[in-house]
Amino acid sequence: MCLREGWQTSGSAKIVRMAFNLYCNGTPSVFDTEDVEEQLKEFRFYTVEDLFCCGYARHFGEAVKIRYPEYCFYMDMEDLYA
Repeated sequence: MCLREGWQTSGSAKIVRMAFNLYCNGTPSVFDTEDVEEQLKEFRFYTVEDLFCCGYARHFGEAVKIRYPEYCFYMDMEDLYA
C-alpha cells in the first residue's frame, strides 16, 4: 500500500487516509499486517480526530461536502432570523 512508501509525509498520509474514507468507505491499510496491535494502531489513524487535527481540516471539510452534497445544505444567515 502506498502509505508505506518513503515519500509519504504525515500530511500526505492523512490525505490518502481521508480519500479512502470518503471513496472506499474503509480502512484498507489496517489489513496490511496480521498483528492485532498493529492493526489497532493503524485504525486509529483513520479517526475523525486524527484526520481533522491538521492544517488540511478545511479542505477535508470541503471534500466531505463534495462527496455527500445531499447532506450539506446552506442557509442564509437572514433565514435564521426570519
